Amino acid sequence: MLDRQVETDRIRLERGNISLSDVAQSESSLAGAQAKLIQAENDFLTSKLNYENVIGKLNDLELLDKNSITLIELPNGLNSAIEISKKNNPDLIIAQLEYEQSKKDTTSAKADLAPSATLSFDRSKTDDLSATYDEREKDILKATITWPFFSGGKKYCFIEKKSKFRVTKKSTS
Repeated sequence: MLDRQVETDRIRLERGNISLSDVAQSESSLAGAQAKLIQAENDFLTSKLNYENVIGKLNDLELLDKNSITLIELPNGLNSAIEISKKNNPDLIIAQLEYEQSKKDTTSAKADLAPSATLSFDRSKTDDLSATYDEREKDILKATITWPFFSGGKKYCFIEKKSKFRVTKKSTS
C-alpha cells in the first residue's frame, strides 16, 4: 500500500498537485515500514534461535504421527517425574543459561579491576641519503603497566550485584 502511495505521490508531483515535501513524507513512511519489517524478521529469527537453544530444534510437522502419542512413556513414580521435569523444564534451562552468563559477567568485571600490562616492540629502518649515515635502524621496546584507580565503588558494586545474582540463581536451580 505504501509503495502505491509513493508511486501515486510521484505522479501527483509531476502534475504539480503536491509538493516535494509531500513525496518525501510518503517515502519516509515507506522506509519506516520497511525498517519495521526488517526488525520483525530479526526478532522472529532471534526468537526461533532462542527456542532452539532452550527447547531444541523444530521438527518437521509432516513427520509427526498421531499414533506416536500413545508411545509416550510416563514416569513410574513421583520422584522420577520430578527428575524428568527438572531435566527438561525450559525455565530451569533458561535460569542455568542466565547463571552461566552471570559468572562470565562477574569474571569480566573483576578483570576491569585487575592490573594489566602490555609489551610492544617496534623496529624501523630508514634510508637517509642526505645525512652522513646512509641507513638508520631504530628499535623501541615499550612496557606499559596500568592499574585502575578506585572510582567510588561503582565497579565493586557491579561485581557484588553479579555475585548475588549467581547465588540467587544457584539456589533456585
